[in-house]
Amino acid sequence: MYKLLLGALTGPFILQRSNVRYAKQDIVQFSMVKQLKRINLTPVPMNLNQWIIQIVTCQINRVEELKNQKLVEIYRDMLKMVGEDPGREGLAKTPERAAKAMEFFTQGYRLTGKEVLSSALFKEEYSEMVLVKDIELYSLCEHHMLPFFGKAHIAYIPNGYIVGLSKLARLVDVFSRRLQVQERLTHEILNCIQETLNPLGAAIVIEARHMCMMMRGVQKQNSITKTSAFTGIFRKVETRNEFLNLIQSDSI
Repeated sequence: MYKLLLGALTGPFILQRSNVRYAKQDIVQFSMVKQLKRINLTPVPMNLNQWIIQIVTCQINRVEELKNQKLVEIYRDMLKMVGEDPGREGLAKTPERAAKAMEFFTQGYRLTGKEVLSSALFKEEYSEMVLVKDIELYSLCEHHMLPFFGKAHIAYIPNGYIVGLSKLARLVDVFSRRLQVQERLTHEILNCIQETLNPLGAAIVIEARHMCMMMRGVQKQNSITKTSAFTGIFRKVETRNEFLNLIQSDSI
């Protein structure tokens, strides 16, 4: 007899069978039926693996729902603390909007750079520089939770494999959609490329403006922060200079 005990949304449930195949006779004792109906999923006879997937998916959705509700409460309290009335017309839905926005700004925590790159690897005998420049990026400074934004330039020299060009842009989003500092962001992107593709070398330059320097503090409106990092053959002066010259070129 097989028994599986998992934590359902409102309590544990048990799946048990006395024969090999899972059919309508499966004994299911748990409160998930109501929960499945509540989210418009119809409970139907299914095998053990399908049940597990269904339950885990519902649990994940429930956790995300609770997190969103907590964020809404935090933003509502924040409005009160700064002297606003969260009940007035213009602010009535602001906590919900702000919570959804924060979830979007930090969606990178739920993504993995290696998976993004690995989803589009292709074997190709090309060993010259591949450069994608002017990739827009938006992130939040972890010190003040204010935006910094700009562009990233990424290059690598393949070592038997190339990656889909759009994946480099998505990789920037994976690491920038988190609470960040530009220095760490630069190295995280570069290291992910190096570890996943194992190229002959990789390079990155990030140029960004930081709102924490523009709208508060020193209030310097024209400052731009540039960071760079290199691996492999890009540590050689000739290759590095070629990369730097290319990202400064305006030609298509």
